[in-house]
Amino acid sequence: MRKLISLFGLQDSDFSDRRSILIKIILIFLFILSVSLFIAMFFQDQYIFRYASILSIVWTISLILAIVAKKGNVRIVASLYISFLLIAIIFFSWSGGGIKAHGIKLLPIIVLFAGLTMGKKEIWIFGIIASLGGLLLVVAEHFNLLSRKEPLGLTPIIHWIFTITSIFLLCFLENLSVEKLRKALLKSQEELELRKKSEEALKQKNEKLTEIAQFQSHMVRGPVASIQGLISLINFDDPNDAINSEIIPNLKSATEELDVVIRQIVQKTNEIDEATKNED
Repeated sequence: MRKLISLFGLQDSDFSDRRSILIKIILIFLFILSVSLFIAMFFQDQYIFRYASILSIVWTISLILAIVAKKGNVRIVASLYISFLLIAIIFFSWSGGGIKAHGIKLLPIIVLFAGLTMGKKEIWIFGIIASLGGLLLVVAEHFNLLSRKEPLGLTPIIHWIFTITSIFLLCFLENLSVEKLRKALLKSQEELELRKKSEEALKQKNEKLTEIAQFQSHMVRGPVASIQGLISLINFDDPNDAINSEIIPNLKSATEELDVVIRQIVQKTNEIDEATKNED
């Protein structure tokens, strides 16, 4: 099975999107159906041509659509594949026992494909189509239009073969559904964690900005007020005035104090920029 999957250039870790899920469903359906029909051939060799014809048709269409699904539109390919399977089941049930045929057990399980590969709208559409197809078989039997009214092969072993085929397909689909849900929950948790970290970083950034604003409003105003006061005392008319020689050293000291405050503001701003870079 892994070798068959590798032919499509896919690995197990790739089965996270709908395209990969569709391809995996096609391949596992081929595998389970082939095993079931080969066993049925062994117990019912009189129907070997019928079973071989079913396998040939299903394998051909399935592989073609699997190849197209690798690069084509997933919704279109999934719609074509599910439609093909529903038509095939109804057609072979028509000639194999109608609504009582063994293959009819696959009808509701095929409909589940739509939910995994497309969505809830499509699963209802194909569910209605499958229901109408089954009703068509009921009407055909009522008006004696069927070639057989009882399913081919009434032995318990044949009934068991087609029943476990449905069971295994259902288990596989449920496993895919659970895995898809688990990945969705994991992704949601990761996004929630990233959001919490982002909110915490934003909170810390806002706190630092508030701290800078408070620091600027208190620490900067002191030196600036001192410089403004000293400048107002300078005698610009008489540069040789003795008071100017006393003011200039104080003015220098206030300027140096302002420079220290500005450097501290720049340092705090750089801390915010560095924290932002680490987040990215």
